[in-house]
Amino acid sequence: MLLQEQLNVLVSTAHKVSVDKRVAKYIALRNARADRNGEASTLDGRFKAALEAIEHSLLRDALEQGVTGFKTEAGTTYMDERWLASVADEKVFYEFVQETGELDFFERRIKATHVKQWVEAHGANPPGLNVFRENVMKVRKS
Repeated sequence: MLLQEQLNVLVSTAHKVSVDKRVAKYIALRNARADRNGEASTLDGRFKAALEAIEHSLLRDALEQGVTGFKTEAGTTYMDERWLASVADEKVFYEFVQETGELDFFERRIKATHVKQWVEAHGANPPGLNVFRENVMKVRKS
């Protein structure tokens, strides 16, 4: 039986098995998943390294030849510019943002751990936020 089929059977029959067996199966599945993810991550790292090596060699060749890309039967390459930024001086940067109102320097994302701390300290949700909570079951190995 294929792994996918085995997993489908587990999903559809989990409620019929004793709690003891479900906890044991959960831990076994979590370990198997971690092993597979580790293998996949290692393999993915090798793919990324190979792709990066080819990309760098193509960039080097383009720069040496004074061109911005190559057109081949297999595909076309083109030179692009990637921008990266990091905060050098947090105080100066945040003062700049406050003075200019340039909030577009930030991406919109809420840090859930800080929301939880704020709610615990103040007993209410921060204004303007929807807060969603759900109970989940965690499993620890004996």
